[in-house]
Amino acid sequence: MATFTEIKNQVEEKIKNIKSFKIGKTGQQMKDRFDNKYKDEYSNYEELGWSNERNVIDNAEEFLIKEFINNMKCKNEQIGSGEMKESKKYIIYIVWN
Repeated sequence: MATFTEIKNQVEEKIKNIKSFKIGKTGQQMKDRFDNKYKDEYSNYEELGWSNERNVIDNAEEFLIKEFINNMKCKNEQIGSGEMKESKKYIIYIVWN
């Protein structure tokens, strides 16, 4: 996985040309997570990174949301939350319009 700062830079570039976005984490397959939670509100998703270690993804999500929560396009309502299903692969992602 890239460093948290590299991922932040990737997100900064992506959000220049979008209307709204949300950052999240999951232990599910990304398509399943998108279809179950976001498909009615967002039209796109992308994995930003992954790890076999849950705490790495928890920390990545917290870092990214802290960086972007004050951006008017960011629709995250709080910094870090939610449990992830037990998994062999944990994913940090962005959904956007």
